[in-house]
Amino acid sequence: MNIKGLGVFPGVRRPRVLWLGVGGEVARLIALQGVLDQGFETCGIKKEERPFRAHLSLARIKSPQGLSGLDKALEEKEAESAGSFEAKGLILFKSDLTPKGAIYTVLADFPFQGS
Repeated sequence: MNIKGLGVFPGVRRPRVLWLGVGGEVARLIALQGVLDQGFETCGIKKEERPFRAHLSLARIKSPQGLSGLDKALEEKEAESAGSFEAKGLILFKSDLTPKGAIYTVLADFPFQGS
C-alpha cells in the first residue's frame, strides 16, 4: 500500500475528518471491505451507504474556524506521496467519542495469512 494525497470528509465546506489517501493494491482492500460489510450485516450492523475510500484518518475537526485556505492546502498536497507500507493484518477498533477526545479500544486482531 502507498500513502498519497491529503483530503477531508465530507468536504472542504464542512470538514470533519482530515485524512491521507491509501493507494496500491486497493482492489484487494475493497474486496476485504465487501466481505466485512456482509459479515457485519449478519450481526445486525447496518451497511455503510457511502462509498468505501481507503484512507488513514489523521484528525477530527470540531470546528472549521481558523481553517481558511484549507482548500488551497489540500490542492497543493493532492498528489504528494508520503511513503508505503505492507499491511500485515486487520485490527478492529471500537471508537467512543467523548468531549475530551476519542477513546479507542481494540476488539479483535486478525493477522493476514503469510504475515
